Amino acid sequence: MARLKVSVGHDLATELGDDRDAVLHELADRTGASVYLRGNELTLEGEDPAVDRARAMVEELSQLVVQGISIGPQTVEAVAGVLTADGRAVDVLHDVVWRHRGQRVSPKTLGQKAYVDAIRANTVTFGIGPAGTGKTYLAIALAVAALSERGSRGSSSPGPPSRPASGWASCPATCRPRSTRTCDRCSTPCTTCWTPTSCSATSTRA
Repeated sequence: MARLKVSVGHDLATELGDDRDAVLHELADRTGASVYLRGNELTLEGEDPAVDRARAMVEELSQLVVQGISIGPQTVEAVAGVLTADGRAVDVLHDVVWRHRGQRVSPKTLGQKAYVDAIRANTVTFGIGPAGTGKTYLAIALAVAALSERGSRGSSSPGPPSRPASGWASCPATCRPRSTRTCDRCSTPCTTCWTPTSCSATSTRA
């Protein structure tokens, strides 16, 4: 049985004790260690492997808080998954895909991080996997972020095509003789035949 006391910063202590100690309960469930918080002192108690896991997760959570990322029970779950894959939680969760009204969309696993990086680096990316793994959610978040960034650069939407000085639209198809007053393909008046009558693709050839 091991017992370890860890001094934590005020911000981390506030996050750990928020929402009726929800983060502490999730941390205990994920590591198998007993976790107690009194003031700025965090106590980890249990078998050596469990205490080591809890200490490692607390260190990762501390780095996230320093980076300005709010933590919760889902964050603890994500950190546990990243550490299991021998990664660093701050490298994954600090990658904010999209931010809107205080809400952040970030990858939660190393697989999601690799998926996000692939979308950014390639023109076309195929995501294959079971439902509920964040494929569509992350792809849409990246698309919205790209559109938001493009809009912030002052892009403008193209207006309707300008008409010729004569007031008629240009015709992309080959016009019939002027006497027919119609065009083979287009549905607009044509500058070639100069007729105000709308063209008809089903008109009879003169």
